[in-house]
Amino acid sequence: MSQMKPSRWIILLCVGLFTACGQDSSSPKNPTNADNASLRQTADALVTHAELLLVTPNPFAAMGELNTAIALDPTVARYHFDLGMAHFYAAGYEQAIDSFNTAIDLDAALTLAYYYRGQSAYALQNYDLALESYEQAWDLGTCDSVMVDQMVAIYQQREDATAVQEVQSRTC
Repeated sequence: MSQMKPSRWIILLCVGLFTACGQDSSSPKNPTNADNASLRQTADALVTHAELLLVTPNPFAAMGELNTAIALDPTVARYHFDLGMAHFYAAGYEQAIDSFNTAIDLDAALTLAYYYRGQSAYALQNYDLALESYEQAWDLGTCDSVMVDQMVAIYQQREDATAVQEVQSRTC
């Protein structure tokens, strides 16, 4: 099957049609497993390209491809996580949190979604959500000095010496 440009997928999605290349769009069809597999393959290819754009970093270009991939298959946590990372790199922290929340809803064991939701919340000074996210990331096995330093800073601001000591006593 020839690959379509993402812009063509967007047009098809906007009018609510999931049609194969060259098919008559006047008669919508029920997707088969082969069609679903093809859509998933296309979505995976878009996400792979978007991940490369994130490394460049080109988060805005990545967002377009990730949104298209999500429209093709909204049930994949990785797609939402990657979209959250694109928003995070673009300093769109509220949108990042929304994407990380969706990723977590789809896969509660996606540790980095909690971590970066915490980073995003911290950037927005939403310290309750930052602490909650960091604790969940920690419970799932993620720990680094940035997370610990931010947790300590929040607890110090709240003058909670016991919490500061508890966080500092944990081992990463």
